[in-house]
Amino acid sequence: LTHIAEKTRGKETIIVVGTPIMHKSAIFNCAAVIHKGEIMCLVPQRAQSSKWFTSSSSLNEGETTIIADKRVPFLKSGIIETQSFTFGIEIGEDAETPIAPGAELAIAGAQIILNPTARAEEAGTHLRIKERVRQQSRRYKCIYMQANSGWGESTSSAVHSGYCAIAECGNIIAESERFLTSSHTTAIEADVEKVTNRRIGDPNFSKRSIVDKLYIPATGNCLKTFERRFNPTPFIPQKHESSTRYEEIFTIQATALARRMAHTCSKSAVIGISGGLDSTLALLVTAKAFDM
Repeated sequence: LTHIAEKTRGKETIIVVGTPIMHKSAIFNCAAVIHKGEIMCLVPQRAQSSKWFTSSSSLNEGETTIIADKRVPFLKSGIIETQSFTFGIEIGEDAETPIAPGAELAIAGAQIILNPTARAEEAGTHLRIKERVRQQSRRYKCIYMQANSGWGESTSSAVHSGYCAIAECGNIIAESERFLTSSHTTAIEADVEKVTNRRIGDPNFSKRSIVDKLYIPATGNCLKTFERRFNPTPFIPQKHESSTRYEEIFTIQATALARRMAHTCSKSAVIGISGGLDSTLALLVTAKAFDM
């Protein structure tokens, strides 16, 4: 861990590394937050996921441990702020608990939530994990990043896929291949301002929960190139879903009109047909409403 930290000295990048930490004769499953050569804090896993790791509930508030002759604080429940963004961390199975830490972190203001995990691969679970990443980003209106252990995982009793995924407000915007036998990265530009705009006006995010906060003076760098591609027609369904989406829109309109006519006891409707698309659609919707 100290070797990784030393490699970041002088760099603005913030690195989060999953690591076991021995503290007071117990082992904690932690994520170490590193910046400019310093281990800024340790975020311990809340859930007791195995017989080896101890839950963070056994730690006192403000408790510290010593790494390389320096005291490093445990951040049991808190967010990390920078000049450009705010992020939080939930570890592995914490994301699947009834009240996941990510919800508390998002309400506290975390725009990005990281999930370092070491989940063993099992047949049929990949799609569920991918959907969970997407759903977490949608529920929390955040950028959600998950990184799983891969080929280099120390255990020989299970297989780890090394799957990494990044989701933004309900959409997977980047993901890696699974079962690669070499080191790899998954990177993409994510829109923090989009997260902020989505939360404006949502009462669930209007009352900030009280959590610990750690400030890291990371300035970040301006992007000189932009690799992410956006859909130029976001309100038009893609080809593979167009028929289903159009049918859904048509049925919603017809059902709404039928409900309104039933409420007003209307027996007939008058429509002016100009020959254009709007009036033609109105005629089709009205005909469908009468057939209901």
